[in-house]
Amino acid sequence: MIPRFLLMGDSVSAQCQEGTNDWFYIGNVNANRPLRPIPAGSGRNKGIGGNTTSQMLTRFRTDVTLYGTDWLSIFGGINDIGAFSNPNTALVLSNLQSMYEQFLSTCTLLSIANRTCGLLIATVYPTDFMTTANQKAARATVNTWLATYAASRNGVYLVDWASTMESAPNVLNPAYSDDGVHPNAAGATAMAGVLTPVLANVGS
Repeated sequence: MIPRFLLMGDSVSAQCQEGTNDWFYIGNVNANRPLRPIPAGSGRNKGIGGNTTSQMLTRFRTDVTLYGTDWLSIFGGINDIGAFSNPNTALVLSNLQSMYEQFLSTCTLLSIANRTCGLLIATVYPTDFMTTANQKAARATVNTWLATYAASRNGVYLVDWASTMESAPNVLNPAYSDDGVHPNAAGATAMAGVLTPVLANVGS
C-alpha cells in the first residue's frame, strides 16, 4: 500500500499544486513516487498562506489528526520570524514541538497496525524580510533545535532547506525566488533535491 501523505504549513506548502513550483511533486517523482501524489484540490495540502505556527497548531487536530495520514510534512516558522522584528522563538519551538508530538502519538498507533509512518520537518530558510539581528538569531535557534529534535527521535526526518536556499549566510539565493519568500521553479527544484533522498527512504 502506498503511504498516505499530507502537507502542513504556510504558503510555501500551499503552492504545491503539481506545477513547476511544486517542490513536493518534483521530489516525489524523482524518488520514484514512494508517496501517494497530492492532486490539486484533494484536501491533502493543508498549507495556508500567511499562517504562523500558532495558527497551524490551532487547526492541527482538524486538519491533520482527524484527517488521518501516514506521513506528514510540517514546514513552519517563516511567518513567525519574517513578520516580526523581535520574534518569540520560545513560542515557535513550543508550537512546533506540540504538533510533532501529536503526530508521533498517532504514528505509534499506525506502527502497531503495521503501517509505515514518519514525520518530515524542514529548516527555515532566510527570506528578504528577515533583516534584523533578532530575526537572524531566531532562525538560527529554531534550525539548531530542529536538527537536534530530528536526530533524537525515531521516525523524524530533517529536510535541510536552509543551507540549500542560501547564497550566503542569512541571504536567500535570488535565483531561487521572485518575491524574496516563495520558491520559484529553480527554488522548488533545489528544495526537491534535498527532499528526494529523504522520500526515497520512505518505508525502507
